[in-house]
Amino acid sequence: MEDLIRLYNNSQSRLERANLWSHIENMIEDLAIETYPNEYETSLYYDEDYEDLINTQREAFKKGYLSAMEELNLN
Repeated sequence: MEDLIRLYNNSQSRLERANLWSHIENMIEDLAIETYPNEYETSLYYDEDYEDLINTQREAFKKGYLSAMEELNLN
């Protein structure tokens, strides 16, 4: 991700920056899934409330990550 951020910061093309940003967002999505895995997804103990909690935690993680990057003037 560091390489993508470096490329993003050094790019002058709006199209290239948009493309790089979408790749960065995808990497953050993958990181959120790794950080908050859903172990019970295929279990007998599956609970929709737990699924909602996991999704909420992932969204909060992604928003926090993106917000921190924006504060560093990357976006």
